[in-house]
Amino acid sequence: MPQGCASNIARCVQVKEGKISGYKSYDAHIIMQNLLPSAIRKTLPKHVALPLMRLSGYFRGICKRVINPKDLDRLQAGIVENLCEQERKFPPSFFDIMIHLPIHLVDEIKRGGSVCDWWMYLNASVNKQSKWFNKCQEKTDEIDEESPLFPKVGYPIGRKKKGKKKGKAYTLDLDTMALAHRYVEHEEFVKKKYRDKRKRRWKEAQEHSNEFMVWFREKVVVDNVPDHIKWLSKGPSTIARRYTGYFCNGYKFYTRDHDERCKTQNSGVSLTALTPSFTSSKDHNPVLGNVTYYGAIKSMIEVDYWSTFSVVLFECDWFHVEVDDYGLTRNFKKFCSKDDPFVLASQVHQVFYTQDGLE
Repeated sequence: MPQGCASNIARCVQVKEGKISGYKSYDAHIIMQNLLPSAIRKTLPKHVALPLMRLSGYFRGICKRVINPKDLDRLQAGIVENLCEQERKFPPSFFDIMIHLPIHLVDEIKRGGSVCDWWMYLNASVNKQSKWFNKCQEKTDEIDEESPLFPKVGYPIGRKKKGKKKGKAYTLDLDTMALAHRYVEHEEFVKKKYRDKRKRRWKEAQEHSNEFMVWFREKVVVDNVPDHIKWLSKGPSTIARRYTGYFCNGYKFYTRDHDERCKTQNSGVSLTALTPSFTSSKDHNPVLGNVTYYGAIKSMIEVDYWSTFSVVLFECDWFHVEVDDYGLTRNFKKFCSKDDPFVLASQVHQVFYTQDGLE
C-alpha cells in the first residue's frame, strides 16, 4: 500500500491460525474498504460476496474527505437496501447493534460534516499526514522558478548534495524527447482545424497527434505570441533530469523499480481525461466522455525549455483494464497507449494494486 496509508498489516496476519490480530481501528477500515473486496471475490459465493462488497463501497463513500451533498441520499438508500439483503443471507445471530449502526452514519454526516474531521480513529493518522503535508507544501511554495503555462506544484524527493540539484542529469534520446514535447504542447493548445473535411475523424485524430508539433512551430513564427510560447515551440533541451521520487498533489510518488525494493507501493497512478472513443477505424461519430486510465510509473523526468521553464513528466505503463461483475477494476496485464506514455505530474492521483491470490 502507499507510504503512510496504513501500518504494516502483513505482520498482523497469522496464516496458520487463519486470523488477523494486533491491528488498529484505522487498519480495520483500510482492510474493510480496500482489501476485503479482493479477498472475498473468489472465496465466497457471488450472492454472499456482493452485499459485503457493497458495504465496503458504502464506507468508502462516507469516508471521503470531500462529499457531494447530493450523494448522501443515495448512500442512505443504498445502506438500507444492503442491510435488508444481509438479513436474507446471514443468520440472525450475526446481527448485533454494531451491524445496524451504519444506517445512522449518513445523518451524522449531514449534521457534522465529513467524518475525517471528527471520527476518533482517524485523528492520529490525519493529524500526522496534515503536519507532513503542510511541511511539504512549504517546500513547494519556496520554488521560485514558475511558468505561466506550467506552474510548479511539487518537488523531487531525495537527499540534496551540497551545491547540486536533486536528481540525475542525462541526455534525452530523440524518440523520448519527441513524445514528451508532443504531450506538453497538446495539454495547452487547441486542436488543429483540418482543411479536408472528408477525412475520417479517427484518421484525423491520428494525424493531429503526429503533425501538431510541426503545425505549432510554423504557427508561432507567423503570429505574435508571448516569449514563453516561442520557447515552447522550439522544443526542450536534450539535457533532462531523472528522479526516483516526486511529491505532488499531496502524494509521494516513486518509480516502479523503487517500489520493488520496498514493502510500500507508491508507483500506481490514475488519470481521468476527456477522450473521444472510437468503436473502430471506420467510426465517423466518436463519443466524447471521461475515461479513467490506470498505470504505473516507469520514470520521472524534468524536461528543460532552455532555462525559461521546465516541466515534470511521469513516463508510465498504461493498463487496459476491465470492470468485472462485482464492479472491481481488474486485469492489469495488458498494456495500452504505448505511443503516449507521458503525463504531467500535476494531473495524476495515486492508486495501489492488489494481487488476486487465486489468479
